[in-house]
Amino acid sequence: MIRQKITEIILSAGMWANKDFLNNKFTHKLVAVTMAFVMAVGMMPAPVSAAGETVVQYDSKDRAIVVKADRDSVTLRNIGKGRNYTLKITGTSRLTGAYGSPMTGEQLERGEIADVTFMRELKTLSTLTMCKDAFAYKEVTDFNLGEAKGTARIGGATLEMPSDTPVLTEDGTTDIYSVGKWDTISVYGVGHTIECISVDRGHGFISLRNDKDVRGGWIEVGNTLITKVTEGMVLTVPEGEYKVTFDSSKMLATKKVTVERDRETVIDLEQAEVEILRQCKVTIAVLPEEAEPKLFVDGEEHMTDSEFTLDYGVHRVDMEASGYTPLTKYINLGSQTANFRFTLEKAAAEEEEEEETEEETESSEPEETKKPETTTPPITGTVNSLSGNVLSGSSSLSSGKLTSNTVYIKAPAGTTLTLDGKELGVVPISFPKVVGTHVLTFSKASAVTHGYTVYFYDDGEDVTYNFPDL
Repeated sequence: MIRQKITEIILSAGMWANKDFLNNKFTHKLVAVTMAFVMAVGMMPAPVSAAGETVVQYDSKDRAIVVKADRDSVTLRNIGKGRNYTLKITGTSRLTGAYGSPMTGEQLERGEIADVTFMRELKTLSTLTMCKDAFAYKEVTDFNLGEAKGTARIGGATLEMPSDTPVLTEDGTTDIYSVGKWDTISVYGVGHTIECISVDRGHGFISLRNDKDVRGGWIEVGNTLITKVTEGMVLTVPEGEYKVTFDSSKMLATKKVTVERDRETVIDLEQAEVEILRQCKVTIAVLPEEAEPKLFVDGEEHMTDSEFTLDYGVHRVDMEASGYTPLTKYINLGSQTANFRFTLEKAAAEEEEEEETEEETESSEPEETKKPETTTPPITGTVNSLSGNVLSGSSSLSSGKLTSNTVYIKAPAGTTLTLDGKELGVVPISFPKVVGTHVLTFSKASAVTHGYTVYFYDDGEDVTYNFPDL
């Protein structure tokens, strides 16, 4: 009835009223599209079946990945062809969960897999049903996307992963090389095959400027990594806020930084906001106060029980007061603040003092063989977190079996390449192939730094990479 009415409308408009027109395929398609359009804009109710159920109108169907969605539209990626397309969500669109529960476009999550039907010409969604056979691993941090060729390890599961598996981000679609080992991801697939990966939390980069005083020392980025500082290094770290600490023989400094996804954060160690911690705020109290003692540190007089600043390391402290035995101590400073309290003893009678001096002279060792007495300061405040056995922790530099093969990097030409944070040189460049997971980072003046996670296999073959320009 509806089709007949639309045909009459077309004929009444004077459009090629003849049998050939009414019977050809173009006319049938025109009528179907017109019906869908009329129903979509609400000019005519959707057709119903004899049982009273709404009949879904569509001319195409697909199994696809949700790229992004909102209340009014959904962008999908065809599984197999890898094409993105956007469909409008109308009043007649049906969205349901895997077991029939109703959904809205706002409930769809990036990476989910669905079976869809739609009107191709109108680009309107007819139905979207979440795939019953699909699996999802959410918020994964324990993964290896290169465990073996064609597979990936997600937690304790080993799954098939085609080399062209799409990676979805807030900004669009990329490839698996852009997933960093520090990222947080969600993995979606069907059966035992990964169909897509969604990056929930990405990574950025940290580079250094005016860093001569910390080269050869250590850098600690929050609780994420500890590694040695080398010239030209670029570190890959998860996006977020960090306290970065530097520790070398010349400097101990901290800096709070915010690392944004796919952005480079430059830490300038000559900037005023970099807090230098190689100096300690010291307070030394000498008792009894009524004796009005004098205090000398490394030969320089200081007020007792007052705060002053000293460099880290060992210092000589001399204290004296009238009627009291002079006292010498050695203090070893290694924290931001330190407090000491010493007590002078009253001097003995003059005769007893002379006897004790003679006895000490006869029995004592030569002055040069005596060791200075060291007093460990009570620690109040922040302690150097890189001291002690913390330095034996893991470094960001990946290690593995060295092969006789070579890795060739041909593009992006003219950029500076760092491998696992260590600068190698300017592209094009080659280096020995070491089995394992590695991070390649490319940087160039006036360009956005970009990093890739790669997997070198012990397959007896050289490998060549051509990455996109920055």
